[in-house]
Amino acid sequence: MFNLNLKRTETAIRSGRLDDAFALLQASPERGHRDGQTLIDRLAAAFTVRATEHLTAARLEDARHDANKALQLAGRSPEVAKLLAKVSTAEKERHGRQQRRQDVLATAEQQLNAGAYSIGAKLLGGLDADQSTSGAAAAGRLEQAIAAKRMIIDDAVQRIQTAVDAGEFTAAANLISSLQPDQRFHARIAPLLNVAVEPLIDAGVVELVAGRLDRAAAIADSLSWLRVQGAAPGTARQSGSPSYDELQQCLDRCRTVKRHLASHDFSSATAELNLLRRVIPDAEWVREAQTAVAEALQLLNSLAAGPLGLLPNSSASADVPSRPVAQNDDRLAGDIGGGTPGRCVLRVDGIGGLLLLRKDIVTIGAISSPSSAACDLRLQTEGATTAIRIRRESDDYFAESEEAFKVNGLQVTRKLLANGDSIAVGSRGRLRFLKPVAASGSAVLHITGSKLEQRDIRNVVLMSDSLLFGPNGSHFRLPNEDSPIVLHCDAGGYALRSLQAGSEWMPLRLGQSVLMNDVRFALTE
Repeated sequence: MFNLNLKRTETAIRSGRLDDAFALLQASPERGHRDGQTLIDRLAAAFTVRATEHLTAARLEDARHDANKALQLAGRSPEVAKLLAKVSTAEKERHGRQQRRQDVLATAEQQLNAGAYSIGAKLLGGLDADQSTSGAAAAGRLEQAIAAKRMIIDDAVQRIQTAVDAGEFTAAANLISSLQPDQRFHARIAPLLNVAVEPLIDAGVVELVAGRLDRAAAIADSLSWLRVQGAAPGTARQSGSPSYDELQQCLDRCRTVKRHLASHDFSSATAELNLLRRVIPDAEWVREAQTAVAEALQLLNSLAAGPLGLLPNSSASADVPSRPVAQNDDRLAGDIGGGTPGRCVLRVDGIGGLLLLRKDIVTIGAISSPSSAACDLRLQTEGATTAIRIRRESDDYFAESEEAFKVNGLQVTRKLLANGDSIAVGSRGRLRFLKPVAASGSAVLHITGSKLEQRDIRNVVLMSDSLLFGPNGSHFRLPNEDSPIVLHCDAGGYALRSLQAGSEWMPLRLGQSVLMNDVRFALTE
């Protein structure tokens, strides 16, 4: 029986069935005898040889299998230890190659998403042939995606070029806008984008100068997709370029002038027209509009200097008819006062005095500057020679000036303001812009470092429609007040209401005060 087991093992070794021989030896009780030990040494040597062959052929899983078998049979002999070290080194190298392939695949996918198809294809072309099945599948998917997007780009280039050659620039721009953002600024599309968009922008500027603002606005709207994503490097005309911004900003200024005229704010309209004239000096209609507004302002001044100007100023009274409230207007439960003053002071218990300004443009200057006499806010600071304007456009606020000034320590001439921004006025003046209630268009300028002429005022409210007093998240926090109180403002005047259930609107007139939730609100000139 002893010779039969060893004979079977020896036959399996001779025929190359090393795993069968290993199983026979492991199950044989005779493996501890001298002949069994001889077979163990032969089998360990055979596993070592075969593991080396697998390692040379880069079959690392098989090499690891045979090396472990040799280790179990012969222990960590010098030959087996050297073999195990080689297998471990090969496995580490393969892992490193696989990791590098994954990095290449990830980079190629990023380039694909960015529209750099040639770079992605080049990266995939440099991959080693030795890669896992999943890696090969991922590379295949990327190559297919690159090929598909290349076809889209090829087709788009041909159609856009045809439209450009025919002088159909609007059609060419529409074809570009129909592409995905990453495709619009592809290296092959970008030159065509310049050729298609430049004539449209130029046409928009021509219509603007000619006074056809409807056509200029239509052209600007057709190019609004340029704002979605900046153009690729080297593109001559793009979102943020001077000519595109010039068209958009001029149209925005024209809309602002129209709003000022509708509210009879001729001074602000004049300031906007002056800025517009600097950008488009050849626009004759702007000059005519400036003349017309100046004449209207002169007529109003003449009326004020005549007999009507001899009457003393008085605050709103009960004899002044209030704006009728529409029946379907459930915001106000009754009369909200006799008109909305453009500038007044609201004094609130626990908060102090708030300067309320009802203007789309608020000018700020240093009291030491002679040019600040006409400014809305005059700070007791030095060094500022040019006024800073805070401009409201819809629910956004912009700070701007003809000369550079600092916002958050950075020199700017125009800046879209965000909640918490710090605006420097001269050497000591600081205004902190606050817009804590996103649902309200009103904002607050908190004065630090210097003071207004009216020294007890530290907060200026850029009043839009409403102002919220109460807990955290309001424009102003009221001590020991959990129920918010809203101050509403429209063409009829100011009104207060607590947000508690059942509360009604209470009008707040100049020279009067209102007690609400044990908090007194007083409105003064």
